[in-house]
Amino acid sequence: GSRGANGVVLITTKKGKEAEGRINVDAKWGVNSRSVKDYDVITDPAEYYEAYHTSLYNMNYYGQGMSVAEANQNANARMAEELGYLCYTLPEGELLIGTDGKLNPNATLGYQYTGQDGKVYYVTPDDWTDATYGRALRQEYNISASKGDKDGSFYASVGYLKDNGIIEHTSYRRFSARLKADKQIKTWFCVGANVGYVNSKRLPMQAWSTAATARTRPRDSARPTSCTSSPGLRRYTPSTYARLTRMATLS
Repeated sequence: GSRGANGVVLITTKKGKEAEGRINVDAKWGVNSRSVKDYDVITDPAEYYEAYHTSLYNMNYYGQGMSVAEANQNANARMAEELGYLCYTLPEGELLIGTDGKLNPNATLGYQYTGQDGKVYYVTPDDWTDATYGRALRQEYNISASKGDKDGSFYASVGYLKDNGIIEHTSYRRFSARLKADKQIKTWFCVGANVGYVNSKRLPMQAWSTAATARTRPRDSARPTSCTSSPGLRRYTPSTYARLTRMATLS
């Protein structure tokens, strides 16, 4: 035990009581979900592009002394270069963001292009948070048996826990067992044993990061520059796109 403020606290494991044998079975099921609220981030692609354009425009106009037209033209060009993609279709010769800092009303969300494999792909925005986090089943089972009399006691238990994790490939599994027995041989002599076993397995942190990235990273040349604040992309062939009612990560 350990010494407490008002005496000594003794911690003991379970043992069989002086009674008839007992068998206990305990099963639990539950669902886990992400409870931490997101930061206030930009989720609208238009708002994101406008904010990104404003930072470049201000640097060009106030820092480099460019004219309004030059600052806007340069900001649009650098934005497309630095982000690596634009998920809008524009009429020929028009800019995504105007000199007023607002999205071109003629811009259409999503665009199509022909890849190096000759296939036509549709590129559309995606919600990375929704693609990364989900609900996960949690299940736990415990079985124990005990018996005791005036000369001794016996207690044994086994348990199994599996938590699938709210991010894919982040499951946790644990198997545990315990055996405790004691026998009073003489009034002055008692023998006993207390044995425990635990085997658990979970993915290491590096694997967690890889698993999360694999679900959120687009599988084309378009690359996101930040996590939840930038509009992610997914691409689909026409036949695949027609079958989808919501965006899903490519496998």
